[in-house]
Amino acid sequence: MQTLLLEQFYEVNKANNNWRWAADLIAKHKQKDYSLMRKYVDGDHDILKQSEEKGKPNNRIVVNFARKIIDFGTAYIVSNPIRYTANVEEDGMDEFTEKLQAVLVDNDEESLSYELIEDGSIDGEVFEYYYFDEDGQICMTEFKADECIAVYDTTVKAKLIAVIRYYYLTDMQRNEKSLTVEVYDENEITYLRQEGAALVLDTSREVNPVAHQVTVLAKNQDGKLQQKPVVPWTHYVNRRRKHQEYRDDGLIEGMGDLADLKNLMDAINKAVTGKVNVQEYFKNPKVLFEDLDLDELLLYDEEGNLITDTERKKQYLAKMWATSQILIGESVKIFV
Repeated sequence: MQTLLLEQFYEVNKANNNWRWAADLIAKHKQKDYSLMRKYVDGDHDILKQSEEKGKPNNRIVVNFARKIIDFGTAYIVSNPIRYTANVEEDGMDEFTEKLQAVLVDNDEESLSYELIEDGSIDGEVFEYYYFDEDGQICMTEFKADECIAVYDTTVKAKLIAVIRYYYLTDMQRNEKSLTVEVYDENEITYLRQEGAALVLDTSREVNPVAHQVTVLAKNQDGKLQQKPVVPWTHYVNRRRKHQEYRDDGLIEGMGDLADLKNLMDAINKAVTGKVNVQEYFKNPKVLFEDLDLDELLLYDEEGNLITDTERKKQYLAKMWATSQILIGESVKIFV
């Protein structure tokens, strides 16, 4: 993508108000389809689109192992919620722990963690955003993988440089959709809008970019705690790809827990559906004998008596067919 280190590349392009690289990443990110595995978890499998054959049963059985796998894994991980306690004795540490617990309770952190783990297991990645609300309270919320892009530098530590969030807004008067982009780095949020094929600063905002003022306490070189600005996001990657082709664009790829199981789930659905269809087919005389002239058919029971009733012929043929006890003669006579 560039000869500069990614972090330098980002700073240079931001200073020059050049956002072409962000547009390129969004175009690449749109190629990912997160909907397929989400549909499978919800029970919308390919077997439901199976074509119907005239005269044959058309059951479509979904064995939803996708839902079971995601539910079991998520429940296993979050069954014992995280508890926070101070492991050092310092002045103010108890007060800090109490404030931390209050923030977690206010944000319903246990439910949020469940959603993060579940969605990350399905999509392969998920995002958590931290911000201050209008009352100055610390808030946390989840964003799914199809609307956010994490950009890392290419160093060994893979430092998070920025997060790009993009979404569409609809102009109700014009009935048009417009792309809105938010770029978060360590210090600011930059708001962009689409103009033709390019991304430009959103001039409708009074302040752009705007400081997000999210910091953490970190020790400096002298060992003293000081406030350090950070990108206000956490990017959770599930089953990080071990053989990612390249990372020069700053992206890190993850895999959902179902990513390599689709063909197996399709095969199970097909096998179960096929078995049910076969059983129903042989239990339905109307299907078996719809093209057979039963009035002209000579059929004898086990005792050698001629069966003349049409319905009895259907029932008897179905019974004998299922047990492979029918012999068809050249003169269209069936004997048992």
